[in-house]
Amino acid sequence: MLAVEKRPALLLIGLKLPPVSGIRVIRRLREFGIKDMPIIATSLDRPTSHRDLALAAGCVTHMEKPYEPDQLDDLLDQFLPGTRASLISVLLH
Repeated sequence: MLAVEKRPALLLIGLKLPPVSGIRVIRRLREFGIKDMPIIATSLDRPTSHRDLALAAGCVTHMEKPYEPDQLDDLLDQFLPGTRASLISVLLH
């Protein structure tokens, strides 16, 4: 898993990733012992239920798509204060 290998400072992940759901990826990361990496989930469909699932799986927050760049900037300031963050969006094919 790329996020395990690269250990980004923050992970932004879509919850509807074919063939594996983003929730499953988040759970696997937490199972691998990656507990200190902030994970921000994004989704378009049913944001309330997706938000609840994402938080239960170990995300720090959930953003509903489409989101504004300022929303992402605010989250980066919150979870990575004083740094320039590199985001890796993990897409499983």
